[in-house]
Amino acid sequence: MNAALKSAALSAASALSLLYRLVPQRLRRLLVTGLLAVDSRIGAPDEGLRRLFRVQDDLERLINERAMALGRGEHPKHRLRLPLFERTSQVPMRRELGIGYFSDPTPVIEPTLEEFEREMRDAGLEIAEKSVLWGEIWAECRPKEP
Repeated sequence: MNAALKSAALSAASALSLLYRLVPQRLRRLLVTGLLAVDSRIGAPDEGLRRLFRVQDDLERLINERAMALGRGEHPKHRLRLPLFERTSQVPMRRELGIGYFSDPTPVIEPTLEEFEREMRDAGLEIAEKSVLWGEIWAECRPKEP
């Protein structure tokens, strides 16, 4: 989505939110949840699950947009290294259903810990420090000493 279109869509969302605020928050949540429950039951279970995962992806994009607004343009996730394949039990299911399981649209790899360690070895790097936090691999790698 280009910047002008995104800006227009976000401006329209802000304008609509003025009316939407008049509906009590509990009722808004019930309405949205109810619509998702109904939509998830249309067609075969795998079709409903695919639609719910797409909604989840959209929701995560909205959360990231709000986090960027809160952080004045900086999102904490930008400092993370690499999404972990085992970050949630949904990832293998998404892969099995043939729908996107990467956490953003541009990843090259979202490895398991074992795959990450093998990739680093194969690349001639040693892992100086490694930790897993919030479903992400944080690592400091250095070239292996000869």
